Amino acid sequence: MRAVMRATLLAVASLVIALIAITGIAAQEADPNQGEPTRIEGEERIQVLEEPWKVGDLKTYSLIFDYAPFGRQTIRLDRIVEESGERILEFSQMLHLDLRALGQEGSLYNFGDIRYARGKMFRRYHFDEVLRSWSGYSTYEPKDRMRERVVTIERSGDRAAIAVGEGDDPAAMRPLSDVGDIGNSVLVDLEIMGHWERLFLFDTWARGEKKRIPMMVPSDAVLYDYHLPVKEFRPIAPRVKDVILEVGQVENVSVFSIEIEAFRCTIPELGYTIWVTPRGGVIKFDNGKGLTGVLER
Repeated sequence: MRAVMRATLLAVASLVIALIAITGIAAQEADPNQGEPTRIEGEERIQVLEEPWKVGDLKTYSLIFDYAPFGRQTIRLDRIVEESGERILEFSQMLHLDLRALGQEGSLYNFGDIRYARGKMFRRYHFDEVLRSWSGYSTYEPKDRMRERVVTIERSGDRAAIAVGEGDDPAAMRPLSDVGDIGNSVLVDLEIMGHWERLFLFDTWARGEKKRIPMMVPSDAVLYDYHLPVKEFRPIAPRVKDVILEVGQVENVSVFSIEIEAFRCTIPELGYTIWVTPRGGVIKFDNGKGLTGVLER
């Protein structure tokens, strides 16, 4: 029964991804301003002084590896709740990677959710990863060709705990130690584009400015390559990295055939480049290793 349910979940996820793409195309065709560039009008800074997301907001990104379609990811603000006097934002996410872009069979899925307090301080990050080594839909999954893993990271004050479980084995939470100063860190999963926006929240960034940011990353960036078979999940080893983020020049980024002006921001320690609008929206990223992502809607 669980095998049928999981196979059905994957089929539904693929359908949702397709519907999102169709919806985005329809929105583009209905946009009366299509083709007209968005201008910064002399602004020389990124400034995000209030929470830009509203409940129900959804962003979708297309992923490209070495010019080949690689997958799609979405992030959505599901709800805002009050807990112990704190305002908690609950986001959900989905990531789908089609390994055929690497000349391999199979797919990698990530279904997750993350809770933020005070806008940018994460309280809980949970995701379920599914790695399957065949392409197409099957009612009865080959048990030896599908793996599943659940990861949970929880934070309370300056402390954090983690649980990593694979298959049907339950995992107990254990304290995270030797990860660095968690206190003011911002969690950024390097595989999920929407997480980058938390870096710019409640702050002003002038063009040419550099700032040091304590960034908590659940894992190092994954190196995708034609010669590296994706047979294992990425190693989960959370730690706080102090990185320098520099806001560079303004460049045009094509989104739905519309040229949008955005600041080119670089993080040399990670090799990442992200393009950010004056209101803190991340519309493109490049991990410096052949993987790029661009906002669809």
